[in-house]
Amino acid sequence: MHHASASKSDAGRIIMDIRKIFNNIHPISDEALSLIETSMTFKNVKKGEAVIRQGETTGIILFIIDGIFRIALNSDGKECTLAFGKAGDPFTSVSSLRCDEPSYYSFEAITDAKILTLPITKFREFINTCTEIAQWFIAFLLKQIHVLERRAALYSGYNAAKKYEVFVYNRPEIMRNVPAKYIAQYLDIAPETLCRIQAAYFKKKKASS
Repeated sequence: MHHASASKSDAGRIIMDIRKIFNNIHPISDEALSLIETSMTFKNVKKGEAVIRQGETTGIILFIIDGIFRIALNSDGKECTLAFGKAGDPFTSVSSLRCDEPSYYSFEAITDAKILTLPITKFREFINTCTEIAQWFIAFLLKQIHVLERRAALYSGYNAAKKYEVFVYNRPEIMRNVPAKYIAQYLDIAPETLCRIQAAYFKKKKASS
């Protein structure tokens, strides 16, 4: 692992973090993990920085060690927030990984963050030569599909107020650290509507406490 941007005191924790990230999705051996670790690079990411950009082919798969990111899409000048990523989440552009095509989305830091990156070319090599890593990647893709299905089930058919309640219950760490405009985009609610809903929600919460 390359620690050009990481202090020595961080190195041991980062190694533990990457092992936890992989094993939380699908357990792999220390031998397989050591292959991955030696090819990784640590990076500090500033708030507002996009590590993967819409319309550009990315060369990395990344793993969030600390901080919060959003998956963003700009369509005809309209900005959308499709999902959030937090510590423990991997991310890449599947179109870049699979077909060497530009990413459909941007992956942008909402807070200052720390990530580990792995070159896509190296990751492809590991998938093709290490059965454990290939199995991990299948589990990772299935988890992403599950997340999309769960989101649709959680928010489908609800009005704006109910969507917000469900969001607060299921993603409290995001609600506390993410600007309201991104939450409004994610829930597909007008910003002024979200402002009224938030005020009513916290007034109700305060009255019941």
